[in-house]
Amino acid sequence: MRRKSSSCRSSCASGPTCRCRCRASCVWGYRLSGDAIQPRRNGIVSEGIAYGAIQIPSDGQPIVLLKDRQTIGGYPKIGCLSALGAGQLAQRGPGSLVRFHPMDVSQAEAQRMIFNHTFGL
Repeated sequence: MRRKSSSCRSSCASGPTCRCRCRASCVWGYRLSGDAIQPRRNGIVSEGIAYGAIQIPSDGQPIVLLKDRQTIGGYPKIGCLSALGAGQLAQRGPGSLVRFHPMDVSQAEAQRMIFNHTFGL
């Protein structure tokens, strides 16, 4: 398992757009730092985990799960990145500023189609 780490601070405001700094990453996930997020649901519920799922552990610092993630887990989840978005996040180095915003499935599909067309996929 490769691991990159850095200590960074940022502001991750609640609302439709969230800015965070990449704190550490490895092949299973990307840990972000910012203002602590308090999920609406407390406790651990074991359920399947999708690629790009955003989990909130007890410290309130988000973890975006990547390709080598566990298949079942229980931290509360607040959303999921598209496959394209998760791939883009995985390319960011520690200390990088990232921003999240809500998107529906049709918007994610449109972005993927543009990406595929641009790169001849």
